[in-house]
Amino acid sequence: MGNGGVGMQWMLRIRKARREDARSIGACHYHCWQETYSGLISDEYLEAMNEAQNMERFEGLYLQTGRYQYVVLDGSQIVGFFDISPAREEYAPYEVQGLYLRKSYHGHGYGRTIMDHIKKECGAAPFYLWCLSTNSTCGYYVHMGGKEIARKDIWIGKQKYEVTCFLFET
Repeated sequence: MGNGGVGMQWMLRIRKARREDARSIGACHYHCWQETYSGLISDEYLEAMNEAQNMERFEGLYLQTGRYQYVVLDGSQIVGFFDISPAREEYAPYEVQGLYLRKSYHGHGYGRTIMDHIKKECGAAPFYLWCLSTNSTCGYYVHMGGKEIARKDIWIGKQKYEVTCFLFET
């Protein structure tokens, strides 16, 4: 078992996701949404989420997304994950889709470790990511060198929300 995100940054490891990680990634995604988006998106949507269904969904998605996924581990426990995929828009060659880290791991330097890993994987090529505009993480992305380049509306459940795109030039 890990240290709950307190100190000892050296325990954090990042590696490519494996097929057997898919269900744990789904569980991590579920918990990250519950921890992060409470108060930012509708309670109705969050309450309708189901951890077991999310685990099954991610297991099914592995064939599509697995080759792009990385897991963040504390010991053997998945505490975060992210995808580095070919870009869907023309802002940069790479897009980081879904960058999640359990809330208890925030504020200990782990985010910087993840961003450094992403930059290393992208080489000299720029990448971008989208973030819910009301998410406090937007300030962190600016602090890490991201430049706001676009905004758009997306639907989450039955409600529309604004997201902000940040470009990182490595």
